[in-house]
Amino acid sequence: MAPHPFGDAVGHLLDLPNSVAQLRYFSDLARLYLDEGCDAPGNRCTDAQSLSIALKVPFEKQGRRGAIVDVGANVGTTLTGIIKVLLPYMHFVGGTIHPIHALAYEPNPDNLQELVKRTQVAFARDNVQIVPILAAVSNVSGKEVFFHRGKSDSRGSFMKDPELVEDEYQQIITPVRTLDEDFASLSSTIFLLKIDAEGFDWPVLQGCRRMLRQKRVKFIVFEFNLHLWQAQGSTLKHSINDLVSVGYICFLMAAQALIPISGVWWQAVYGAIPFSDIFCGVAGERDLLQTYLGFGTNNYTLAYALANL
Repeated sequence: MAPHPFGDAVGHLLDLPNSVAQLRYFSDLARLYLDEGCDAPGNRCTDAQSLSIALKVPFEKQGRRGAIVDVGANVGTTLTGIIKVLLPYMHFVGGTIHPIHALAYEPNPDNLQELVKRTQVAFARDNVQIVPILAAVSNVSGKEVFFHRGKSDSRGSFMKDPELVEDEYQQIITPVRTLDEDFASLSSTIFLLKIDAEGFDWPVLQGCRRMLRQKRVKFIVFEFNLHLWQAQGSTLKHSINDLVSVGYICFLMAAQALIPISGVWWQAVYGAIPFSDIFCGVAGERDLLQTYLGFGTNNYTLAYALANL
C-alpha cells in the first residue's frame, strides 16, 4: 500500500504532485471537516447517493448483476435516489438489461411500511425488484432491543440517544440478521452495500466478513460517527486496517475528493472527524479506478490514482 515510485515518476512527467504533496493535500482537505464540519461553506458530507453517478458505468458493464443492499434503509429516501440514478440504461455499454435487485433492511416497522409505499410509487413502471426486510443487521443473529421515536425516525438504534429524555423513546424487540447468513445459500453478489446503522456499521461489516473475503461485495459505503463508535470501543483506523486485510481500499468521502485512508495513506486526522461517510472497493479492480476517477479528479487525486489504483 506504499505510494509507488513509478507513480511518482509518471506524475513527474505529467507535472503532477508527488506522494508527499498528495498526503499534505488530503490532510488539509480533511481538516476542513474536522475544524468546521459539513455545514461550513464549501463543505458537504457526501453519501452513497452522491456517489451513485460514478457507479453507473461499472454497474452497466457487469449487466446490472449484483444486488443493492441498504442496511438501515429508513423510509427509502437514499435507496430510491440511488436506484433512480442507476436505472436509465446506458446503451453504449451494451449487454443484456437485467432488472435492478435491492434488499432493504429496516428494523422500524413504521419506516419499512413507508419505504414499501414510496418505492412502489417511484418504480411502478420500472424493472426494479425491492425486497423489504423487517430486521436489523449485525455480526450475530438473534433478537435485540431497538430504540426509536416512531415513524420516520432516522436515528433509531440499539443504543439510546443521550440527547433525548426517556419518554421520547419507543422500544421494540427486533430480529437481527447477518449478511453472511442471508447470502450463504445464494449465488448472488452485492454490487453496493450501503450501511447507515447509527453507530453499529462496523458490526454489520463483521457480519459479512466471509462475503468480503470472497470478494462478493464490490463496493461499500458506511457511516463513521466518532461519538457512537467510541461508545462501543470501535475505531475507524482498526476497521480500515481490517478491510485492507481482506483486500479492500477505503476512502473518506469529501465533496471535493475521495480521500485515501488505507495503509500508508492513513493520517490521524481522519479518525478524529466527528462524522463522515467511507467508501471502499476491491483493491486492484479496474472498476474501482473508474469509479474513483468518475467521482471527479484534480491533479492530486489523478496522481494518486495513477500510482495506486
